[in-house]
Amino acid sequence: MLSPGYLFEAARVTDTLFYLDRSCRETAIKLAAVKGLKNYKVFINFLPTVIYDPQFCLQSTIKWAYQLEWIPDNLVFEVVETEKITDLSHLRNILDYYRKNGFQVALDDVGTGYSSLDALINLYPNYIKISRELIREIHLNPIKRDLIKALVEVATAHNILVLAEGVETLEEAKSLYNLGIYLMQGFLFAKPNPEPIYELPMLKNFTL
Repeated sequence: MLSPGYLFEAARVTDTLFYLDRSCRETAIKLAAVKGLKNYKVFINFLPTVIYDPQFCLQSTIKWAYQLEWIPDNLVFEVVETEKITDLSHLRNILDYYRKNGFQVALDDVGTGYSSLDALINLYPNYIKISRELIREIHLNPIKRDLIKALVEVATAHNILVLAEGVETLEEAKSLYNLGIYLMQGFLFAKPNPEPIYELPMLKNFTL
């Protein structure tokens, strides 16, 4: 198995990022359908910088989603490298194209740097994923708690769902839950796995 980091670095060097990104999107859609996940929310990363024309570049992605009879609302296309966004107008066109076809969109790494907040203000995603930098040891840092509390209040007021990523300890999870974040991901719950995990044993005794 080759790591994603290795594959994407090789694609950058060989100027084939567009093809790798498209292949990853389509493989995720196909594999999730085969694994019986069409009734669940499935988040799929994509690189906005390689999509120069949404209608042309995303046509095969949309085709596979409909051909496999996905409920479009269950596919959430997640912008990666939020901190490197330089053309918000172009990104808005991409996200609008996804939404026009019934899909949802998410911003990654929100809360670390001006550009991610600027994207939040201008793009109105369905989900925002709060970065690990803000999550780490939040139970020990009142400033982080106040920042996330403000993000949650703003997002909730505009019907944007908040997801915390990189949750690694029970103390972090409890602090986030008390701040109104009920969607979380991270090593506390599970590590990446080739097969879907439908039940987490640790949650049987999980109290917040």
